[in-house]
Amino acid sequence: MSQIILEDLEPLIIERLHSRAQKNGRSLQAEVKAILKQVAELEISSHLSEAEIIERKSALMLQQMERHGQKMGKSIQPEINISSEQKQNLLRNKARLNQLKQKISLGGLSIREAIEEGRRY
Repeated sequence: MSQIILEDLEPLIIERLHSRAQKNGRSLQAEVKAILKQVAELEISSHLSEAEIIERKSALMLQQMERHGQKMGKSIQPEINISSEQKQNLLRNKARLNQLKQKISLGGLSIREAIEEGRRY
């Protein structure tokens, strides 16, 4: 197993990571691993089909629901059966949202470009 050492992290970042870890019932190390895994999966998901993305996001939502249920002392066993018509509606709505996102810009930049530009500074 590889190791990663992070040096010179700002105290505010460490505090937020600790808070997030505590909220999710994990150690700091487990939380950082989960965040890195999520980022890596997002990178992979950019090459997935719409159906695969929906399936993965649904699985992630179910995991989050189960974790929350465990914290609350309840067992969550969701049964989700989506008809092909409902899937088509979801895909149409997703396409509409993508069209809307393309129309929204900040000084000629898309929202994604603006976020990336903000991360640089």
